[in-house]
Amino acid sequence: MAKKAETVEEMDAETLKAFVKKNEAKIVELLKEAPSKIEKKVDKGKDVAKGVFEAAMSKDVQQHFMKAGMEFMLGMAELMKAMPIPDDIKSMVKNGVKKDCADCEGPAAKKKSAPKKKSIEKIELT
Repeated sequence: MAKKAETVEEMDAETLKAFVKKNEAKIVELLKEAPSKIEKKVDKGKDVAKGVFEAAMSKDVQQHFMKAGMEFMLGMAELMKAMPIPDDIKSMVKNGVKKDCADCEGPAAKKKSAPKKKSIEKIELT
C-alpha cells in the first residue's frame, strides 16, 4: 500500500490532477477572492503606516523629542564638567594641544619615546 501524500510536493502528477479536478470549484472561488483580500490587506497596511507616520511627525511629539534631546545634551555637558579630569587634560583643553610635547607636563610627558628602528642592510649571498 502506497504512503498517502501529505503535501502537494509529495503528490504524483495523477494524484494532483485528481485533487484539482475534485476541488476545482473551490480553487476557482479562492482565486477570484484573492485580489480583493489582498487589496483589503494593502489598504489596511497603508492606513496603519499613515497613522504611525502622522503620530511620529505630529508637532507635539516632535516638540517633546527636541526638548528631550536638548535636555540630554545639557545633561551630558554637566556630566563632563563634574567628571574627575586630570589637570594635564584640563590644561590641554584650555590652552590647546601642543604638537611638540617637549614642554608638556605630567606622567604622559615623562614616558620615553619609542627607540628608533635600525635600518637593515641587505647582504648578497653568492
